[in-house]
Amino acid sequence: MKLSPTLAVATAISFALGFPFGTLAVPASTPATVMLVRFTVSAVIIGAIAAAMKLPWPRGWQMYHAAIVGIVSQGFQFLGVYIALDHGVPPAIAALIVAMNPVLTAVVATKILGEALSSRRVLALGIGIAAIFCAFAERLFGVGAVPIAALWAIVGLAGISLGGIYQQRYLHSGHSMTNYSIGVAAALVPAGALALFTGVEVSDWHTFGINTALIVLFNGLISSVLYMMCIKQGGAAATSMLFGVIPSIAAVASWIMLGQRLDVGIVAGLVLGALSCYLGYTQSRRKRASAVTGEKPVPPENDAVKDG
Repeated sequence: MKLSPTLAVATAISFALGFPFGTLAVPASTPATVMLVRFTVSAVIIGAIAAAMKLPWPRGWQMYHAAIVGIVSQGFQFLGVYIALDHGVPPAIAALIVAMNPVLTAVVATKILGEALSSRRVLALGIGIAAIFCAFAERLFGVGAVPIAALWAIVGLAGISLGGIYQQRYLHSGHSMTNYSIGVAAALVPAGALALFTGVEVSDWHTFGINTALIVLFNGLISSVLYMMCIKQGGAAATSMLFGVIPSIAAVASWIMLGQRLDVGIVAGLVLGALSCYLGYTQSRRKRASAVTGEKPVPPENDAVKDG
């Protein structure tokens, strides 16, 4: 299982652009409004393309699994991210929190997929947590508290991590586009539930229209389908490693589009986040290599603890 570099780069860039676009779209309406429009338009367009191309659709329980993947990885991910952005969490920081996907995936995979939690994965987890604290360092020391809205970004992190693992374990048939069409339609359930509490309204149609269209294009259509293709091609653990570079791309895009400066804490967080993801990637790569060759990993001569 190996990811195509072209597929990986395209996925990372298109996914990262969704954070600054979301920052512009959400204040012009409500998070629920953006989600409802995004999921509805995406489901219709992808479903129509899949039908026109006569792509295979999942059947029976596989259709059910596709819906669960959509509710968790799409619905809960963007419910958390958009609420965080709506409450003032900078897109670079929201992206950094969601970028801990490889770390959370590695930990959860030890229970669900039966993978071993080695010392290297524990180190990656620790560095990932340090990355989040660094990103909030300036606000923590300046204001004395981390914004509570950041917890919503953690909900988004849990959604994309658990959704990817669920897909790898249970969703084995159908095309990536048809599976996504079913999933994003099912994601309207949490979006609708949020709408009941927050309402559906638009305060600035021009800003909302342009940026929601860009969200649908880059996040709703391109990155979401590419992400599912990555999981199908390389697995959830390998795909999650793309989040090592997504915060950096999102931060640069936010600087260009929104004029949001990069303080020392965010830069340090981006570097540590990338390192955390790299450690997890090399761990996953070694595990895959040993699974293919049937060989057991050989620990370093001066290290009594086996690395993976």
